[in-house]
Amino acid sequence: MKKIKFRYAFKKKLFKDISFYHLTLKQIEEGAVVKILRSGMIENGYELIGRDKYTGLKDKNKKEIYERDIVKVINDKGREVEFPEFWCFLNRLGDGNLKKNQQRTEVIGNAYENPELMEKI
Repeated sequence: MKKIKFRYAFKKKLFKDISFYHLTLKQIEEGAVVKILRSGMIENGYELIGRDKYTGLKDKNKKEIYERDIVKVINDKGREVEFPEFWCFLNRLGDGNLKKNQQRTEVIGNAYENPELMEKI
């Protein structure tokens, strides 16, 4: 069974620092998000900016792939193709090709830390 996980992104308003927390559904149900917020995140000027579901896949470097990750894929012709968000990659290839293309997929950033990659694509 695929493990249900989420990546929470918090951004510090003044300095634009971004902190990520990777939580399982069980941790969320047990109040982990509330604990994170109570640990001083709000007092230190952080705000929740994103919540992304884990796709259940890892890239060629064994890095977990989340919904708003920016991925690069080597296509059948040997060309690099970049997708601004992982769901675009899913829509283009379809579920049947996911496992087949996993070894040709690499996470190169995410929508929070790399907005310039979103614009480039």
